Amino acid sequence: MGLEKEEIVDLNLELQLELIINQRFLKNITLENRLSLYSDYLDKPQNVDFDCTFNFVMKVNQYISTNLIFQFVYDDNEIKRVQVREVLGLGLNIDLSNIDLSNIGI
Repeated sequence: MGLEKEEIVDLNLELQLELIINQRFLKNITLENRLSLYSDYLDKPQNVDFDCTFNFVMKVNQYISTNLIFQFVYDDNEIKRVQVREVLGLGLNIDLSNIDLSNIGI
């Protein structure tokens, strides 16, 4: 796809739908589900690309939280198969408002 050597304009007519759902499972676990669907009406309108992401946010305690992300992507123009991405993130939460910085000149 793209422009040929003689072309100067690439015309697309596209439709994109996005659905976002946030749901709390327990008091310390939430799920954000994001689904995006995309189709180009001028180039293979029957082929729908999608991007689906599941983001689990878990609060362990007041100092530690973690994210677990699963993403599924299908793009008919690039790789004609489902691509999967998984991410595990660990966060450290510190409340700096309770720290006295006057003794260091701030």
